[in-house]
Amino acid sequence: MTAAGTAIEGASTIRRAHMDEDTLKRLLKELNEERELKRKRKEHTYVEDLIHLLLSYKGSLSRRMVLDMLERQRKEDGLPIPVTFEKAVQSAYNQNCRDSAVFRKRGLPNSDAPFYSPRRGIWAVDTAHAEKWLQIRQRRRKGDDI
Repeated sequence: MTAAGTAIEGASTIRRAHMDEDTLKRLLKELNEERELKRKRKEHTYVEDLIHLLLSYKGSLSRRMVLDMLERQRKEDGLPIPVTFEKAVQSAYNQNCRDSAVFRKRGLPNSDAPFYSPRRGIWAVDTAHAEKWLQIRQRRRKGDDI
């Protein structure tokens, strides 16, 4: 093989290696993005999102406003919006609202409920109960005994 042929072959190998390195970097970036999205999904429960949103608005908002704002925020955060989004959020609220029949059926004390409804169609957060709920959640994440 001539020197020119060897040089061309060497350049081709370098180009392939560079392309493979770029492909590898792209794949690693995509995997990291997927991992980050999974982490966000796991950490961003509807209950936590509801607490944060309601606290931002002095504790209470209409149900419709909560759903619209929560959906908008989740889109901005790159989190999924399932087809059953409204039902899922309503269920999370009902399971944690002291005025809900769903919560009462669970037989828990009112102090375990971060939410209440001062009147029909209005969702509210009880700051003391929300603080307790978040502390318990934080300990569970850390793996501490409760």
